[in-house]
Amino acid sequence: MHVEEIDARTAPDETLLAIHAVEEACTWERPFREPSLSVAYYRFWSDGLRRRFIAWDGVDAVGAAVLMVP
Repeated sequence: MHVEEIDARTAPDETLLAIHAVEEACTWERPFREPSLSVAYYRFWSDGLRRRFIAWDGVDAVGAAVLMVP
């Protein structure tokens, strides 16, 4: 497993969509928000107050976390 910090403002859409897929798999909300809304949300809220991390199993995203910076 590999964990990396990403900058959502500049990360490829594919990376942000992988975070969306992890969130969708972990929530009970159905239907979950549209993938394009997640991408916009991640990019907008990357104002230096949130650090985003994504875990990969080699191919697929298997986890994601956000750290709120005071």
